[in-house]
Amino acid sequence: MKVLIAYYSLTGTTKKLAGRMAEMLKCDVERIPMFGGRKLLGDKYDLVIVGTPIWLYSPTFPASRFLSKNKDKMPKVAFFCTYQTSIKKSFEKMERKCGKKPVAVLQMMGPEIGTDAGDQMLKQFIEKIQK
Repeated sequence: MKVLIAYYSLTGTTKKLAGRMAEMLKCDVERIPMFGGRKLLGDKYDLVIVGTPIWLYSPTFPASRFLSKNKDKMPKVAFFCTYQTSIKKSFEKMERKCGKKPVAVLQMMGPEIGTDAGDQMLKQFIEKIQK
């Protein structure tokens, strides 16, 4: 399965989690830019994992724009969010943006990244997307 991790990160927290995930999955990883947006290339990826921090209880604008622009080019999606406050309906908002139900979701606070507990959550997420 060909996998892409596309993430937006302002402070580096989401980038750190995306990097750990890419090491475990041995897949492509790419930063979503603040302005503009990357177009996916046709059928290149079987699964696109989109990561974003949560701002004001919502996914960031760059991640939301990426999902909307590329919804027809992503056969399957999975989401991960980093947060310091509640993520409440963030995954539902991401699902609506791309019109696809994620095969898996992961939420992780910054301090959990790189800990045994955080790595265990990441492994469970990866197991779900590899099914």
